[in-house]
Amino acid sequence: MSVDKNTKAEMISDSSDNKYKVFKIDSIEGIYMIYALKSGKYHKIISQNSDSINSNWKPILPNVIYEFELDTLISQIGVYEHMSGLVWTYDGPTIDFEGDSIRDLYTSPNIKGLYYNPKIE
Repeated sequence: MSVDKNTKAEMISDSSDNKYKVFKIDSIEGIYMIYALKSGKYHKIISQNSDSINSNWKPILPNVIYEFELDTLISQIGVYEHMSGLVWTYDGPTIDFEGDSIRDLYTSPNIKGLYYNPKIE
């Protein structure tokens, strides 16, 4: 997978707190990969499918800005960060790092499956 370098990222600055623009959503074996941009940096957020969704949770859609509370799941920074194609196994499926653009995997307490709850921190 390669990340489109032409995607506009300058709309969201570092001073925008936790605002990220989702530009792509992918899945593998019940694990969702939500690709988001902030200040020209790409973020890959991992989320498991969930059956416990209520009316407080809203669908995550591409080209929409969300306030995600990101937690680093695993970081490739400083460890073979120049290499692409490195992988990590997350509860079954293998998740790829894009060494040229994505060097960290994240989770978020306010994401369940492909749903977002802004009231959870």
